[in-house]
Amino acid sequence: MNQVIVPRVSADETTFAIVRWTGPKKLLHPLRAALTEWAKTTDEGREEWENSSSDFNVSDLSNACYEDEPLKGILAKHGITDLQVEVYSDSDYPGNWTYDTVLVDE
Repeated sequence: MNQVIVPRVSADETTFAIVRWTGPKKLLHPLRAALTEWAKTTDEGREEWENSSSDFNVSDLSNACYEDEPLKGILAKHGITDLQVEVYSDSDYPGNWTYDTVLVDE
């Protein structure tokens, strides 16, 4: 299974998604092709695209990839199976330490 971390760059929150899938090593191009086909050829996809105000992103995908059977079929057609998206967000992040903060005093 492949995995990628997709960050949201924002000053007021820390948000990222962990996307896992079986299929091509590079996901973005085949994923866009599959989602575009889904939005153009299925009622479910068209509705999700419209509900996203033409801004269908990882957050929207995290909901759709588990619920929508036509999407699963189109993803498989593009070589993507077992798609999982976990979104993590913290709007209360105190901002006083980051991943690279040294955690041992000299």
